[in-house]
Amino acid sequence: MDNISELIKNKYKEYESKAIEIRRHLHQYPEASAKEFNTQKFIIDTLNEHNIKCTKIADTGLWAVIAGEKESSNKKTILIRADIDALQIQEETGLDFSSKNPGLMHACGHDGHITNLIISSFILYDLRKEFSGNAKIVFQPSEEVGGGAERMINQGVLENPKVDAAIGLHISATDDANNLYTKYDGFWAAPDIFKIAIIGFGGHGAIPHKTIDPINIAAQFISSAQNIITRRIDPADPVVISFCKFNSGEVFNAIPTTALIEGTFRTVKNETRQFVKEKLEQVLKSICEANDAKYTYEYIPYYPPVINNNQMVDSLIESASKQIDKKDIHLLNSPLMVGDDFAYFGQHVPAVYFMIGCYDGTSEKYGLHNSKFYFKEENFFPSAITITVQSAIDFLNKN
Repeated sequence: MDNISELIKNKYKEYESKAIEIRRHLHQYPEASAKEFNTQKFIIDTLNEHNIKCTKIADTGLWAVIAGEKESSNKKTILIRADIDALQIQEETGLDFSSKNPGLMHACGHDGHITNLIISSFILYDLRKEFSGNAKIVFQPSEEVGGGAERMINQGVLENPKVDAAIGLHISATDDANNLYTKYDGFWAAPDIFKIAIIGFGGHGAIPHKTIDPINIAAQFISSAQNIITRRIDPADPVVISFCKFNSGEVFNAIPTTALIEGTFRTVKNETRQFVKEKLEQVLKSICEANDAKYTYEYIPYYPPVINNNQMVDSLIESASKQIDKKDIHLLNSPLMVGDDFAYFGQHVPAVYFMIGCYDGTSEKYGLHNSKFYFKEENFFPSAITITVQSAIDFLNKN
């Protein structure tokens, strides 16, 4: 282990109790997307105590620069991102530091992400003589709803100083504690949304032949849509189509006029994304026409896919191996079909996204976005914080 790696480990131990304190405070006071004003103030106050000055951006977001003091003719800037919003979920963990804000919960681990970046910032500031260039720390609002990353980029977060690369992490609820998981190329999917109305002709349930039944048509469409995946797309190209909301009818003996459907499709390749968008409507149109029904189809593009830069993946693995055993570093063969707006950073600069597991094999396994999800700090922070700091310093010191 080199000297910097040892310094990082020792600094983490110095701040370990502070990390627990910060995380548990944040967990008690979650805030919804675009409403993270108290979270923003807490981060500003906490970083100010460590002489790190923040700049507000995108209403509830923040950024700050930690300037390295090591001499170099090639000074670079790396962006490190944490998302700060919570979910509109009523917490059911029973923790003594459970959410005090009714109907809101850090069920996606963003309290851990914020804490990771705060403590990483402390360590980077303390070790600023050990690196050159700049660590640009970014606390991003509205990841769950609203695309805060894109707003921050549009408002100039990648400039002054100009960002050369970006790193970000996410907690993994069901993967092994303090293990790292990442992937070359496409890592997370584009989580697009569709909203459909099928318009038929209602009537009595006893005389269906005199109606145009939107429920029957919707059932045909939902079943046929899966053929897009199984018969029109390469099995090696991951795609998910999920129908998550279906509303139609009011009483048991009347065929309704309209069926409303909402769902999501997830793709990793941009060309597949466009193909699924078009084919979904094509299947819908053909089934509706065959049944003399009308339809509306609304496609809502959400975040783009998270595409890792392969050189950044190599650098991450090299840095992580200085902090954890190589057997605890995992390269995934297939992308995950969840989405994250960290993807926007990767559209502008070389970027790498990775996960740190928090499951210790002993507690109940609850996934993200579950009202009972929680993690033990010792199962996440030792690897998350040290790898974040090591990756940043190694990138900045590499010629």
